[in-house]
Amino acid sequence: MSLPEKTLSKAELAETFVFFHDLTLTTDDAREYSCAGKLPEGGIPFKLSPGGTFDLADISGAFTPVSDAGIVCGEIFAEAEEERYLGLGADWWLTGFLNGREIGTTEPDGNNGFPVSPYDQLYKIRLQKGINHFAVYLRPGAASWQFGCRLISSMADLPEDVDTRDLLLDRIRELKLQNGPLVHNVSTDRACISFSFNEPAAGGIRCNGQEIWAWQYGSRLRKRVHRFEIEGLEPDTEYPFELLMLDEAVPAERVVATGVFKTFPAHGTNFSFTLTSDTQFTHKDRIAVMKDLYRNCGLGKADFFVTLGDVDSEFTNFQKVYFDTFFNPLKELGFDLPAQVARGNHEYRGTDTDQYFHWFGSPYYAFRYGDVFFFVLDTGEDKDRIMTPHHYTLRTDTDQLFRDQRRFVEEMIRTEACRTAKYRIVLSHAGPLDCDVPKLKYYAERLELAAGPLCGPDPACKIHLWLGADIHSPFRYDPVTQRLTVAKGDEKRVVSEEDKARVQCPVFINDGPDRCGEDVSLLRVDVMDDTFRLTCLGRAGNVMDQMVFTPGSAMITEQTTFIELKGKTEC
Repeated sequence: MSLPEKTLSKAELAETFVFFHDLTLTTDDAREYSCAGKLPEGGIPFKLSPGGTFDLADISGAFTPVSDAGIVCGEIFAEAEEERYLGLGADWWLTGFLNGREIGTTEPDGNNGFPVSPYDQLYKIRLQKGINHFAVYLRPGAASWQFGCRLISSMADLPEDVDTRDLLLDRIRELKLQNGPLVHNVSTDRACISFSFNEPAAGGIRCNGQEIWAWQYGSRLRKRVHRFEIEGLEPDTEYPFELLMLDEAVPAERVVATGVFKTFPAHGTNFSFTLTSDTQFTHKDRIAVMKDLYRNCGLGKADFFVTLGDVDSEFTNFQKVYFDTFFNPLKELGFDLPAQVARGNHEYRGTDTDQYFHWFGSPYYAFRYGDVFFFVLDTGEDKDRIMTPHHYTLRTDTDQLFRDQRRFVEEMIRTEACRTAKYRIVLSHAGPLDCDVPKLKYYAERLELAAGPLCGPDPACKIHLWLGADIHSPFRYDPVTQRLTVAKGDEKRVVSEEDKARVQCPVFINDGPDRCGEDVSLLRVDVMDDTFRLTCLGRAGNVMDQMVFTPGSAMITEQTTFIELKGKTEC
């Protein structure tokens, strides 16, 4: 039999459908019917209600839920090739075909709502000129055998009460990787890989013989941001990986990106890393700054890259800041280093601050590169927890954070990785010196609470270098001579008696906007056997400060535009 003839229009769904009730039918039958447009005998025609639905039980009579089967066939007329949306719904399972091609399925999870709506599943379809044949294979649910169907031109044609957030619309069918992959928090035996999609989707990763997805109670989680920790890796080894996405509109799992990372070596003290902080500029200016640091200062010419936080002043759009204006401009220029990320106090400010954890996980952690062990610490927020302006919100309360961090530090110093390291370095947004400045006193006290085993004249764990930022004025402190070397204009800085007792390691504080220095700098650290070389570079690649030291000995200045402040207390 054939469906009633219809005068062609731009794109129109035929009013009459045909239903075939036969439990021996399969999806292959539906595909064949949609491809050939030839229907077998025994079909029963029907028309949808004004709401776009029909209960097939009115035709089938008694049916067996789940195991029964049937096929609904229909036609779409089009004057020219064009794209539209076909809306389908069923109680409870359906698989649709158009002109021999599968357009979507609710197998195995079923329809996403009841009563059935023709807007339950929306699939983007490409119509050919003339008659387009479609067939929908159906299995009934326990409550009914309802079916729904609509041809939709665009989102604007959807009823206002239709919630489109979970529909398989064009935005889902054209899912794509938005940001990443970002390889970060690498160590000798692990790595983290984070990425995001333009819309929520199930994501996974294939690496080291494993395929990992984000699961919760038997369901793959649909999220925009995915972060996977890969553990049990071998040191100094390259690992290829693939990023996976479950595209529910196809439906299929597909690879959306590939890459390779290398774990850090377990031994050796010859390596380098670069470090930035406090890039609190306008979005446009930050893009230019990051590109200058890459082109002029060798940001990408190292073994890994560190950011010590305060990427911006406020985070109302986390991904735009951290990626569109920070990582992505570097990636465009060829940046592919693993990133070690520390949280600054400004990462506490804004309505989108919880995105930090989705991307980077714990704000404090540790890693090892060769014979050097690194602590990455969170120094908190120094502002009051007030309601206004909105970026100082009541969500900020670091008391528990610092207690947890203290336990973490105590656990780390007992590990073999830390105990057997030749040197140990701390990376934190705020530095350990208070310099008789109220704000810095707050940070110094909080750091002592969180990292007490690393501080004091006889620390439980000796630190050989501490790198910080925060105050937007670069300086370094030599504990052997108890002298500061500061940027011009910062000559009144003080080394307090508390500082001298608390800090027994060299300290370097990176530059930032305004105040003293050049508003931004890149710090390069070269670890060479028993020697550390620190080079602070301005945006144009000029050397602002450079020194070398052997742990336990005084710093030797090689080049500097800073002012060395002599004297043990007043600077």
